[in-house]
Amino acid sequence: MLKLGLAGISLFGLSSLISGQASAFCDHDQFTEPVANAYADYETQLFTDADPQALLAILDPILAMELNCFELGTIAFLKSSLLTTLEDDRAAAEAMETALEADYMLRSERRNALKALGELYYGFDKRAALRSFERWESAGGIPDVGESLRMANLYQDTGKYQKAFEYAEIAYREATFPDDKFAADDLMNAAQKRMLGQ
Repeated sequence: MLKLGLAGISLFGLSSLISGQASAFCDHDQFTEPVANAYADYETQLFTDADPQALLAILDPILAMELNCFELGTIAFLKSSLLTTLEDDRAAAEAMETALEADYMLRSERRNALKALGELYYGFDKRAALRSFERWESAGGIPDVGESLRMANLYQDTGKYQKAFEYAEIAYREATFPDDKFAADDLMNAAQKRMLGQ
């Protein structure tokens, strides 16, 4: 089974996102007939030969159609997942932004998507990654030690040293592994020096 980089979801599991349940903002919850017919080709390809390039070749024409919010969000999410598999993080982030803007996801799905978006941005745009992780946290995401360290690093890289210190301190307090404690301690010291102008 082909694995994707978004929260460990397999390609086969992505179909479960088409749940027939609308979000609080998108008033559609299913595909219209033209999109359903096109999506059937995607499902056929998915279960016969889950080649990401072949699947993308099916999704792109669907995205060029006139879509409701549910259709746009679902197809853009699938595209983002495939692009993540192909390690095209920039294009994957752009597709994920489109999926989020469609506002079709349930609350927990949206929270997971925001975290995935932050992970996509992390390799090439620290400020966008930080915005995504902040949105994830505002949506109810609770950082573990590794995520607190990542956010501390992002705050440090973007010049927000007080916030970097705060997240590093949380990571230090909650860490159970020595390497995590060392990393958090280093971040706290670096942030403190910056705040003191050293």
